[in-house]
Amino acid sequence: MPSGARPKLHIVILRIRVFSNKPSQKLQSQTHLHSIPFPPISYPSLPISKNPTIITMTIPQPLFQPTLISKEVTSSLPADFTIRPLERNDYAKGFLECLKVLTHIGNVTEEKFHERYDWMDTQAKGGYYVLVIENEEERIVGTGVLLVERKFIHDLGTIGHIEEISITKEHQGKGLGQKMINGLDSVAQAIGCYKTILNCSVKNEGFYVKCGFKNGGGLEMSHYFEEPKSAYESG
Repeated sequence: MPSGARPKLHIVILRIRVFSNKPSQKLQSQTHLHSIPFPPISYPSLPISKNPTIITMTIPQPLFQPTLISKEVTSSLPADFTIRPLERNDYAKGFLECLKVLTHIGNVTEEKFHERYDWMDTQAKGGYYVLVIENEEERIVGTGVLLVERKFIHDLGTIGHIEEISITKEHQGKGLGQKMINGLDSVAQAIGCYKTILNCSVKNEGFYVKCGFKNGGGLEMSHYFEEPKSAYESG
């Protein structure tokens, strides 16, 4: 309706019955017609932009359900730190920079990162559980991986291989490494692994003993199919 327009009149019919308190008098009925005009109503006109602003919201895509991480672990991190699954947009949050503390990364573009993430999230679904620790500035400062191996032995048992534990140098010494191990262990338990195993250097053995691991008496053996590299580059 245009602004200030006067709408049509509405007719209201009132039928009034008048009752007398004298028995000898008949009841009287009166009908009254009233025309009640509505006051003018102003409807403000809203401007319509020819170039509307489109707000795009990116919904995080976690590699697995965050509920697989035990509440005991998530609630035990130091203030301003959060442990969660890897997300597809973590390339921009310094995920690879965090891994550089551990080993050589190579030329991994954001496109290649997304390709590998999508493969883990589809073809290899349920085989890779990558955890990250994020600080209050939404930067990745810690990461670790749980690789799932499904076996014929141990009643078709499942074990978890813990790999690539890395904490950025400026955040080492805050207990984040142990929280990462605890988080990966809790995910392994949640998906039904009967144990987790890992390889470590002799100098790091004491750290993993504190995390509940024990030396099984074996040796780590490797067979590389590439040209010899430094310990840092070979990974």
